[in-house]
Amino acid sequence: MKNWIKTNAKFLTLYLLVVVCLLVSLRNWYENDKTKYIDTIVLFNEFQLTKDMENKDAPLLNSFKSKLDSLHSVYQILKTDNERNSLGLTIYQFENEYKRYSEESNKKINDMVWARLNKMIDQYAEENHIHLLFGANGTGTILYGKASKDDTKPLVIYCNKQYKDEK
Repeated sequence: MKNWIKTNAKFLTLYLLVVVCLLVSLRNWYENDKTKYIDTIVLFNEFQLTKDMENKDAPLLNSFKSKLDSLHSVYQILKTDNERNSLGLTIYQFENEYKRYSEESNKKINDMVWARLNKMIDQYAEENHIHLLFGANGTGTILYGKASKDDTKPLVIYCNKQYKDEK
């Protein structure tokens, strides 16, 4: 009976030691977990390059919009169908040109900003030893994330600093 107790005591001690080691390992893994997420919409909108490019295109877009508003005002005061038809065609063509330019501008901004951001995001993750960096964009990619896992603000600061240093 004494041998059985000694054998089981050794087994129980070994079992408890393994359980304690697993718990310590899990705690360390959880505390050192390098899984983060960023709000991609906030990152894009707060990145200085986005603002710079939008400000660069804004005068021409505003000019288009102003001319369209003026054309619509003139259209409202025209009396004859012939005049309205003629101006209506001009407005239609101008609206299409405005829409085309606006879409091209948005595509150019998106392409250039994301090309730049993707490189910076890779650098940021490497420098901060992040294993997984998820993008949350409000469309269901990430349905929930603890605030402690949100790295959006530090990444925005990092990217804006990198962009400023490149200028």
